[in-house]
Parts: sequence; structure tokens; C-alpha cells
Amino acid sequence: MKLRRYDRLLRGEFRSLAEAWSNGVTEVLSRVAYDAHERKSVYLRSCSWLDACLHAPIWWTNHQRRPFYIASVRAYNCGSSHTENQQMWSWMQTGSQGLAGERRGAAEEMDSLRYYTDSMVCVVHIEGTTAGFFDVDSLDNRQQATGPHVA
Repeated sequence: MKLRRYDRLLRGEFRSLAEAWSNGVTEVLSRVAYDAHERKSVYLRSCSWLDACLHAPIWWTNHQRRPFYIASVRAYNCGSSHTENQQMWSWMQTGSQGLAGERRGAAEEMDSLRYYTDSMVCVVHIEGTTAGFFDVDSLDNRQQATGPHVA
């Protein structure tokens, strides 16, 4: 399958965060919504909601406007193969450090991240996630040294 076809298939899928709430300290609840239930490309929809459900917890971390990546995960549990996927929910809990704590380290830790279908079936439970952050200055310097990437 060509890259352009993937682009058409995924247009907007990874930007489907509809709402998010936080107590500002240790919890984030978010809802990802799509126009319709996906029956044909369920695996692509799953990739998009797994990604989009993580956006809200990152909003409330001390990211300092740096791009992030998942550095490590202690445990990744798939609880159900339920395929309901028009609306997904995620609930994240973090430790006493809080979401936007005073710590200005290279990573933020999330104790528990759970993904639910609209009927509240838990489909994924991730424990011990560490988000890492790129140093924008070093990325800029690296791009200047190697030249711009052309796709």
C-alpha cells in the first residue's frame, strides 16, 4: 500500500481527542471520538486511539514545549479484544510527584494508564510508563548538520 493511501486512511484519526479533564495533580480523564465505528481497518483505528488517548496526559506534564516519546513501559496488558471503537476513554493516574511537578527532569512517569470502550470495557492497561522529551536545541543542531529531510 502506498504512503498516500495511508495518509487518506488516517486523515484526522490521530487528532481525535474530543475532551479532557484533570484534577491538576494526579489524574487525567480523556475522551477520543470519531464520526463512525470503524469495521474495515480496525487495526489502523486501534493505532490512532492508542496514540490520541495519550495526548491529554502529556498536556498536563511539565513538557516545556518539547516533543515527547515513550521511553519505557513496565507492563502492557491487553484485557479484551472488544472492537467497539467509535468513542474511547482513557484514565491516567500518576504518583505524588503530580503531573506538572516542580521537577524539570528529562522524563515524566505515569503510574497507570487505562483505555476503555464507550461501554466501559477496559481494553488496555499500561503500568509504569515513562515519557521522555527531546531537547529541541539538539534536534535543531542535528538537522542543520545533516540537512533537511525530504520525503
